[in-house]
This record gives sequence, structure tokens and C-alpha cells, in this order.
Amino acid sequence: MPGTPTSESFANILGKHSWVRRLYIWLTNHLVLKSITIRQEVLRWSLKRKGATHVLDAGFGFGQLMSMFINRHQCFNVMGIDKNSRMVADATAFFKEKNINNMYFRTADAQVFKQPDAFDLCLCINLLNYIEDDTKMLCNMFESLRKPGMLFIFNSSNYMDERDRRLREGTHGDMVYREGYSVTDIKKKLMDAGFTRIKARYSYGKPGMWSWRLTTGWPTWMIKKSSVFYFILPLYVVICIPVILVLNYMDTHTQHKEGKCIVVKAFK
Repeated sequence: MPGTPTSESFANILGKHSWVRRLYIWLTNHLVLKSITIRQEVLRWSLKRKGATHVLDAGFGFGQLMSMFINRHQCFNVMGIDKNSRMVADATAFFKEKNINNMYFRTADAQVFKQPDAFDLCLCINLLNYIEDDTKMLCNMFESLRKPGMLFIFNSSNYMDERDRRLREGTHGDMVYREGYSVTDIKKKLMDAGFTRIKARYSYGKPGMWSWRLTTGWPTWMIKKSSVFYFILPLYVVICIPVILVLNYMDTHTQHKEGKCIVVKAFK
């Protein structure tokens, strides 16, 4: 996950207070449209499987998506990799404190990481824009999967407008190598990497983008302006929850001809 002064400040809070990390994970899983979409797709796919599933989460960041695997520890073994060693140390300490033993974290560069035929599921969440050689990374993901494994991608699309681009730059400060992908573009890249069956669709239409602004864009921008907003954040969340839930429902129950994000499932 890209690192910024804002994310480092937030990491300090999560590292010092495990209850804050638990609250953050709960809020993102229930309010952030991205997390809701990923959980639905991954758990729906896992229902068709038997036996243990080995998962790679590339660029896991604050580890908020890991919670979907905790209560099903008999079914999932998860490796999270991230270039940020602080993220790795904090996640390791948090899950060790909770005596959760099916999670393993290590410092590694997702662009060059490869472990042939090791995983049944690879997660690539909001990562491709920050990878200089995205083709190489997708090829490495393909080699790391064993048949009939799935690569799940959630990424920004080529429909991001200038206003939302400025908000995203407030969220992630690292170098952006590309703005986003169309469904056609990502399908071609995945086929070139070796994937044979690919399902891709747009997410984050108009309702989803308003939800993103309320849950991620505006809070991050305001925290970047002043750390005082950390104290206002709980009240802000309570006020916004009803609106966010309605917007998320509208977005997940709509077929989008275009959207600010893409949801991709590619099979080996």
C-alpha cells in the first residue's frame, strides 16, 4: 500500500491502540463499498471450494480485508505482503495479540514477488496504478496461482474525473504510474499474462462515488488539513451512516455501463 504522511500518522494510531484498529476494520467492512464488494465476491467464490484455500494479499496496507478470513480460519491460510515494513510489523503484532494463527505477513515488493503454484486466490486491491511494470506483476500473479486459482482485482478505472483525482491524491501520495483501466484494457493485459477466463465489470457509479467521498475522500482530505478532525470523526461517521448505507445498496444493485472502479475475476 502506498505510504503518505497521513497514512503514517494513522498507522501510528492503529499501532498504539488495538481497539482503534478493531473499530476501523469493523467500519470499513460494513460501510466502505469497496470492502463490501470484495467480501461478497471472494466469499461467494470460496463457497464452491473444498479444503483449505491459500490466499495472497498483495499490498495489504492496514489489513482491513483480512477480517473476512478470521472466522473461517479452518478454510483460509493468508499471506499478506507489503513494501511498508511498518505495516507488516503492526499487522503481525495485532493478529498475534488476538491469537489468530492463519495470517502471515512479510515485507516484499508485489511487482517482483513470485511463488509458483502456491496460492488458490490472489488479491490485488487498489494496487496496479502504483506498479510501474503492471504486466510483469500480473504475470507473476499468474505463476503464483495454482489451477483453478483466481486473481481478484479491484482498481480505479479510466473514468476518474479531476475532482475525484484530487481527492485520491489526498489519500495516496506515492507516484501514480497510470490513471486507471477500462474493462477492455484490463482483459487484454490479463490474457497476455496467461489467464484464460476473465470476468470484469464496472463499480462505483454515481451512488458509489458519493459513498466513497463520504467514507474515504473527504475524511482523508480533512485529516490531511488538520489532525483535529480525528476527534470529530466519530460524530461525522454517525451522521453519515444512513446515507452511506443507502448509497451502497443503490450501487451494488445497479449494472453500471461505466464507473470509477473495475471489479475483475481472472482464472488460471
